[in-house]
Amino acid sequence: MRSDYNLTDGDTFYASMSASEMLAAGAGVAAVTAMLRGSALAALAEAAEAARRKIDDGSPGKLAEYLAKREIARDPAAADPALLTLFDREGAARGLDRAGHVADVLTTATALNAAILTISAVEKEARAEIAAADAAAPDFEAQLETAVSAGRAALDAALPTLGGA
Repeated sequence: MRSDYNLTDGDTFYASMSASEMLAAGAGVAAVTAMLRGSALAALAEAAEAARRKIDDGSPGKLAEYLAKREIARDPAAADPALLTLFDREGAARGLDRAGHVADVLTTATALNAAILTISAVEKEARAEIAAADAAAPDFEAQLETAVSAGRAALDAALPTLGGA
């Protein structure tokens, strides 16, 4: 169990204490419970954002490039001929004909979509576990830690290695 929580309950500030130490020092049960849930939710959000950064480097230009390629790959016949020529040039530079480049881009798009949706699902599931943890149970803090740890593990296990599209 952590021993470095900080909490303000009413006019009292509890610094670098465990939840049980805070309760023993007079902190209210509701305040400690809310602090523990909030801490678990923050840890989970941090893990989900770390997973998102693994699939998105934060570059708006790369995202725009990916979206343009995905749009062309979904329907090359409807693509602007000038853009299709550029798409083909990139494919050729990678040793791919149009069909191969389209397949590569669509495979990457599917993997990326699956990763994004997996992160969202895992995050929502873990948030539900945190919300459902029984605050009256003696292992309440352990329930929260388990939910966060399971969420982190699920995120780590679920993210694919994406190709070069």
